[in-house]
Amino acid sequence: MKMFMFLTCLWFCLLGHETQAHHHNATIYAADLVDTTLQNIEKKIYRSFVASTQETNLSTLLAQQKRLEKAVETKTQFADYWLAYSYYYKSVYHLQKDDEKNAEISIKEGIKILEQKNSKNAEDLSLLAMLQSFSIQFTSGMSAGIISGRAKKNVQSALEMDPQNLRAHLVAGQLDFYTPTIYGGGKKAEEYFKKAISLADQKVKNNYLPSWGKSTAYTFLIHHYLDKKNMDQAAKYHKEATALYPNDHQLAELGKKIKL
Repeated sequence: MKMFMFLTCLWFCLLGHETQAHHHNATIYAADLVDTTLQNIEKKIYRSFVASTQETNLSTLLAQQKRLEKAVETKTQFADYWLAYSYYYKSVYHLQKDDEKNAEISIKEGIKILEQKNSKNAEDLSLLAMLQSFSIQFTSGMSAGIISGRAKKNVQSALEMDPQNLRAHLVAGQLDFYTPTIYGGGKKAEEYFKKAISLADQKVKNNYLPSWGKSTAYTFLIHHYLDKKNMDQAAKYHKEATALYPNDHQLAELGKKIKL
């Protein structure tokens, strides 16, 4: 049940080796890709996912991935991050179709892209941990524990690199939220989610960089209070969240549970 909630919460939130003679043209091409492919890329990926869902085929999302793959080939900054992010949505698409095999293949491809990065920053590590935690649903037993351990290690590294990173706190909270109590889970989720909602989407406004996570942090925090039967706190943060995200589907559904 909690894994299903994890999935639905995240559904709706959420750089060349050229010869000297060709170096200038390669630089121009990379810059052009930034301007076209990575401009508002987070929204583009989500919209392509929504379009593919509505069209009941992956063509729109796959076209977006092809553009990102070209950007990765030219070593455009941030392209690999966003390509991995797009594989998360590809996995979600397959899950919607009850195609667990291709959902697992897609999420593993996203993980592979990030794991192969030689130098990972806090954003890379936070996304990697999120993809790893999402992939746990396709495993069981000892394998699930190993992946969970990797995800926790990556998100803790992200927090050490950047203690003010919203997405690192969100993913750390999610991992604690889904860890069973008998294994020490549920003790820090509230703290992580409250920290996440206190932070800016971005420290410096830049539409090439990630901004996802705050509405999801609110959603999980409200779920936490609902689980604890603390309706006053659930109502307080629901009111705060809906003022910021009046059209958020998950918040609207949570409002029904709070009986507003």
